[in-house]
Amino acid sequence: MKPVFRRRPFQAAMLACAVQLAAQTATVPSTVDAAAQAMTGSLKFRGDLADAVAKGSVDAAGAITRLKAQGKVTGLDVDADVDFAYGAIDLGRRLAALKPAVAVTFFEAAEQSLGAVIQRTPDTSAKDKAQLLCQLAIIRCAHLGKATQARQDIDQAIALQPKDSYLQQARRVMASSHAEQFRTEG
Repeated sequence: MKPVFRRRPFQAAMLACAVQLAAQTATVPSTVDAAAQAMTGSLKFRGDLADAVAKGSVDAAGAITRLKAQGKVTGLDVDADVDFAYGAIDLGRRLAALKPAVAVTFFEAAEQSLGAVIQRTPDTSAKDKAQLLCQLAIIRCAHLGKATQARQDIDQAIALQPKDSYLQQARRVMASSHAEQFRTEG
C-alpha cells in the first residue's frame, strides 16, 4: 500500500498545520472565553444602564455612580479612570440621539476623568499620553463644543508623537469641522 500523502505533499502540509493549530489552540479557549465573557458582560451592563437612563428610571448622576461602582466597565485591562472614561463615552454616545442634554453629562464626566489621567501620565509615556490626549480632544470637539481646547489637546498629542498618522488624521477631521479654531498661525 502506498502512503496517502506521497503524491500530495500540499495536503500533507495542510493536515500537519491543522493538527498543529488544533494542538496550540486547545488550551487558549479558556483564556479567550473569560476575556470575551468579561467584555460581553460589560457591554450588556452599559447597554442596560443606557436603557434605564433613556427610560428615565435612572438619572445621569445615578448612572455615573453605578458606572464608577462597577469597576471594570469596559472589560479592558486599563487604568480604572481610563476604563470609567471609556464607559462614560460609550453611554454618552448611546444617549446622544435620545437625550442629548443627558449625554453631555457623561461626556463631561469622561473629560474630567481623562484630564486626571493625563495629568498623572508622564511625558516619558508619550504614546499612551498622546492617545489619551487625542481621545480628550475628540470628546471636546465632537460632543462638548470646546474646539479651542480640543486643538490644544491634539496639538500636544502630536508634539508627543509627531509621526503618528492617526493623530494627524484626527486633527484634520477636527479642523475640517472647526476651521476657525484650527487655523494655523504664521
